[in-house]
Amino acid sequence: MSNAQDFTSSVKEKWLPYMEETEKNYHQDTTTVENGRCSLEGGLKDCSEKAKMGLTQWKDAQDSLLSLWKGNIASVESIVWNGMEANQLLRAKLSSASAAALRDVEIANNGTCSLLKLSKLHVQFAEIQRTACALR
Repeated sequence: MSNAQDFTSSVKEKWLPYMEETEKNYHQDTTTVENGRCSLEGGLKDCSEKAKMGLTQWKDAQDSLLSLWKGNIASVESIVWNGMEANQLLRAKLSSASAAALRDVEIANNGTCSLLKLSKLHVQFAEIQRTACALR
């Protein structure tokens, strides 16, 4: 029985340091896991905050672009309307100038026709006078 007692004593001697080392490793591993979990939580929290900040920046950028777009639309509309008004004014002036030029041409043509008729009458009168002189 002494062998069994020696074996039991030997196992107990080796078992206690093994258990102490195992418990020490367990506590170290638990601490390491807890530190890792805390680090992951911090990283996740930081990532979440940055994602929220990114979302806010995207929304601000979209609002800014929408505001610029509306401003550009208003500016283009103003330019187009002003251009259309200027074109209408120029068209009216051109139409008025064309009408005045046509009247002037008509008056000049009428004057030319009158001069031609008058010249023709002078020629006819001169022929009548020559005929009258020849008959005398």
